[in-house]
Amino acid sequence: MKKLLTILLVLLVAGFAFAADATEVSNATLTLGSSVEHILRHGFVKNEVQDPDFGTISAVMVSTVNDNDYDTIKLLGETGEETSTYPVGYHYFVANTSETDYVVAFGVQAFANTDGVQVPYKLEYKELAGSLSNASVSGSGSGVIQSVGAVAFDGESSNGVTVITTNTTNNGAKHAGLELEVVINGEDNRNAGIAAGAYTAYVYANVSSI
Repeated sequence: MKKLLTILLVLLVAGFAFAADATEVSNATLTLGSSVEHILRHGFVKNEVQDPDFGTISAVMVSTVNDNDYDTIKLLGETGEETSTYPVGYHYFVANTSETDYVVAFGVQAFANTDGVQVPYKLEYKELAGSLSNASVSGSGSGVIQSVGAVAFDGESSNGVTVITTNTTNNGAKHAGLELEVVINGEDNRNAGIAAGAYTAYVYANVSSI
């Protein structure tokens, strides 16, 4: 019996020694890393983006950007109307940089034919409800830009008119949407007797960091 007790004691001591060694093992570390691509997109589209958040606007900018041809504008306007308004789609902007501020400026070029005859117009813009995040639209959300060329209206030159400005004080996504319309002074154009033929005009949007 004495011999058996001795063996049991020895085993018990060995077990305590093993437990003490296990507590001295250092922790193991698994390091995880990732990155998010820089996204900066903008462009003209014909259809309004539904539920406009960063994801939906960004996806549309990839799939339908520069869906932007309109050939039904009447330079002589609608019959009996002094001015006529024509919808010309939408412009959207998205960015996900937290430390960079952006401005989106518009340039509006007059209609012109191959002989250099120019016909002016106005571009009206209006922010789309629910489309703004960490961005603002000039003119308290709406404004008018006069085309460059012969002037039928009083207005501002369109050489780089700032329309959208983003805000770096917030690290969230930046995005904005605009509804666009062209206003033609048909009465002035009819009275001027502008030459028959095809005319083309351009609206430019340029993004720059500040």
